[in-house]
Amino acid sequence: MPGGHRRREVARGARSRVTDGAHPDGPPQAPPPPGVRVPVADLGPGETRIFDYDEGGWDQTGFVVNHAGRLYVYTNRCPHVPYSLDFGDGELMSLDRRAVMCANHGARFDPASGRCFAGPPIGRSLSALPFERDGDAIVVAVRPRAQRSS
Repeated sequence: MPGGHRRREVARGARSRVTDGAHPDGPPQAPPPPGVRVPVADLGPGETRIFDYDEGGWDQTGFVVNHAGRLYVYTNRCPHVPYSLDFGDGELMSLDRRAVMCANHGARFDPASGRCFAGPPIGRSLSALPFERDGDAIVVAVRPRAQRSS
């Protein structure tokens, strides 16, 4: 990165902390965008990664899917019955890795559009989440899950 090096420390569902290694006379570094940072450098085609976030005080999960080399981000919730698409195991893809699949009812969704093409909510779509690329990660425009004390 011109003007200095940046190191990012990532915690699941938390904002990243940036350690700025710029020289004192270098240009100021922009803070990371707000949201949930999800590493995606090692996410291959047909693979997904689940992340946590907060929605109105409720713990939620979303997921990133790499489909044909492009990234798409959705809430981890079926539009048919609002359950997680997986059984908590993070497995969201059909066996052939061509469709996002609801483990509860077998509905299949196009990874690029989120639209259901087979199963109970046919014609309905997954809820997409906005995101930006940030180096080897994406930043999803959702509120990070609050850290809970034990």
